[in-house]
Amino acid sequence: MTSGDDEPSWQPPLTSQALVARARWRSRRGALELELLLLPFVQTQLAQLDEQTLHDYSKLLDCEDWDIFDWLQQRSPPPPDLAAIVNLIGHSLLLSPPLPSPEPREH
Repeated sequence: MTSGDDEPSWQPPLTSQALVARARWRSRRGALELELLLLPFVQTQLAQLDEQTLHDYSKLLDCEDWDIFDWLQQRSPPPPDLAAIVNLIGHSLLLSPPLPSPEPREH
């Protein structure tokens, strides 16, 4: 085998703090509608998740934005391996206060 590019480089496992930081960054999505659904969960729950749930959340973030959006809106069922994290996010949406409305603009 040749050296360099063909072999994956070994990296130490990420700490929980690093997993949270990476998940927080990856929660910024191309679809604003999805970002607004994930924001309350990220702000209130992400840092308290155990390592397995953080991995599940990371796996969820690997999915397409509109698939995640449909699962959170209960328009279609999530894959069984993501159902628990989708339900946890959905539950946090029910418990979180609404985001503040933008201030009206003066004309």
